Amino acid sequence: MKALSWMRSRPKTLASAAGVAIGALTLTTMAVAYDGFPTTKVDLNDAGVWLTKASTLLVGHFNHESTVIDGGLRTASDDYDVRQDEGTVLVVDDGSDTVTAVDPARVAMTDSAPIPADAKVALGRLTTAVLNRQSGELWVVSAKGLSGFDIKQNDPIVELGDGADVTVGRDGTVYALSGERGEVVTIPTDPQGEPLDPTTSEVGEIDLAEAPSITVVGTTPIVLDAAAGVVASSDGLRTEVDALQDAVLQ
Repeated sequence: MKALSWMRSRPKTLASAAGVAIGALTLTTMAVAYDGFPTTKVDLNDAGVWLTKASTLLVGHFNHESTVIDGGLRTASDDYDVRQDEGTVLVVDDGSDTVTAVDPARVAMTDSAPIPADAKVALGRLTTAVLNRQSGELWVVSAKGLSGFDIKQNDPIVELGDGADVTVGRDGTVYALSGERGEVVTIPTDPQGEPLDPTTSEVGEIDLAEAPSITVVGTTPIVLDAAAGVVASSDGLRTEVDALQDAVLQ
C-alpha cells in the first residue's frame, strides 16, 4: 500500500526515469546498428630527409618541422649512399655490396640483400631496381621484400646487354635502357612493388662510345646519347643537341 502511494505521489519522477532509460536504450541500439561515416586511410609521411656523412659512416634523419637531425645510424663502410622515396629509405653500400632497408620509425637498418659490385640501385615508390652495369642484368624487387631476395637464387627479369641504365618512376614503374639494342624496357609493378610483365619500345640507334643514360619525366622515358649528341624518347622524340659530352639527365 505504501509503495502504491509513493508511486501516485511522484508521477513526474517516474516519468523522468522512464525517459532516461528509453533514451539510453535508443542510443545504445543506434550505436550498435550504425555503420559510421566512410573515411580515407591516409599514408602519412613526415617529410623528413635522410642525409649522409661518409667521414663518420653516418646516415641521419633531418626533421623538417624542427630543422634538426633527430636520429641516425652507422653503415659498414664509407662508400655508401641513400635512396629515398617519401617513407621508403634504402642504404646502398658499395663497400660491402649490399642494399639495406631503413625503418624510419625505429631509425634502424632492417632487411638487407647482396648486390653485384658496382651495381646501380634505383628506387621509386615501393620498387627497387638493381642493375649489374657490367653484364646488363636487371632485377626488380619490392623494397619490402629485400630480406628474401638473393641475386644468385633469382634470375634477372631482363638482360639489357651493353650500354645499360635504369630509372624508376614515382609510381614504381621501372624504365631500363638497352643501349646495344636501342630500346627501352618498361616494367610495370603491382601495388606491393613487385614486377609485372615487361614491354619494349624503340628509341633508335645509340652510340656506345660513351655510356648512355635514362630518366623519366612523368611516364615518358628520356634517353641521353652523349656520344652522338642526341636526346631521344620512346614516343618518337629525337633531338640533336650540341656539347652533350659533359651533360647529365636530371
